Amino acid sequence: MPAIDYLAKFEPGHLLGDGSLEQGVEDMSWVNWANQEMLMIMSKWCEFLFWTSLSRFCRSSGLARPAPCDKAAAEAGKAATLALLDESEAAIKDSKFLVGESFTIADIFVISRGLE
Repeated sequence: MPAIDYLAKFEPGHLLGDGSLEQGVEDMSWVNWANQEMLMIMSKWCEFLFWTSLSRFCRSSGLARPAPCDKAAAEAGKAATLALLDESEAAIKDSKFLVGESFTIADIFVISRGLE
């Protein structure tokens, strides 16, 4: 993250919103949220999806089956992920971007973490 922060400061007024301290702090808040809250919640569901694919691959390749995955935890992760996305969407429903009036580092991180 230090490299991203450096690049954002290299050309102020673009990746950190309008260059103000307030928008910079709000951008970094979204970045931290994406890295900590969002990624951790979504990983509970994605772990099960990955395990399911790995299990199929092992079975079709004649390899040993991977350790069992907790399906109940995956279902809870799915529910938490969908709730998180609903809350996030409601919080920004009247905005085109997460911070300010242009695409910022906050948008990049939330989108990229959602795609991981």
